[in-house]
Amino acid sequence: MTEVGCIMMIFSFDRAKQPHVASIFEESLWGFSDSTPHRNQWRNLELGSRVLIYGDKGIRMAGYVVERKRSEEPVKYWINNATGYPLQLKVRLLNKSIVNIHAITRSELISSYDVPMFKVARFSLLVFGDTSRLGVTYGIEKFNRIWTDFLNRNQLRPESLARSRETK
Repeated sequence: MTEVGCIMMIFSFDRAKQPHVASIFEESLWGFSDSTPHRNQWRNLELGSRVLIYGDKGIRMAGYVVERKRSEEPVKYWINNATGYPLQLKVRLLNKSIVNIHAITRSELISSYDVPMFKVARFSLLVFGDTSRLGVTYGIEKFNRIWTDFLNRNQLRPESLARSRETK
């Protein structure tokens, strides 16, 4: 298990509300604008880092970083701004669908996991790890608990670190 994890916010899994979400379902790809806070957070992620994906007021997907890259190439799914999210993560998903997934809700994140940042309606990336590092908000222990509970709740099995490092 790596010592870094993150929660990515995608706003909504509904393609009508968030057309860019197609990149998660089709290519397991998500990106962030190249702002200083995003860059500081994104730099902490490495191959094998665990990822939880938050949308529609809950964590609904899990996976591992298999690629972290900066790219100016257009992404066909990002119809509003095809090149506006150059800090990209490709994720090997443990669940490729949110059907029958039991989410960890926003209210649970606040009350059960003490992640008050979720009281803020908008965030893009939240990194857990060594809090002395720039861009890391919470200790990894907090993430480990959320990760384990989400996987157990949905009967998902974590992959071996070696498999999560494969690119495809």
